[in-house]
Amino acid sequence: MSDPASFTTARGPLPDNEQKQAALSYLNEAWAEARHDGIDGDCLAQASLFAAFAELVGTYGEDAVAKFV
Repeated sequence: MSDPASFTTARGPLPDNEQKQAALSYLNEAWAEARHDGIDGDCLAQASLFAAFAELVGTYGEDAVAKFV
């Protein structure tokens, strides 16, 4: 995998939609690798949700995320 910090161009950071597509590619690659290593899909889904909610809470705060969910 590439270093996420490398997602810049000579004109600056990638647009938001391109960063989201790159992020999804990273997640798909990690998911496929974990499945190949025998990790159950349900375990991956639960861990992914936990990590996503933890990131959202860290970014927006618990109250905002609780309203979102």
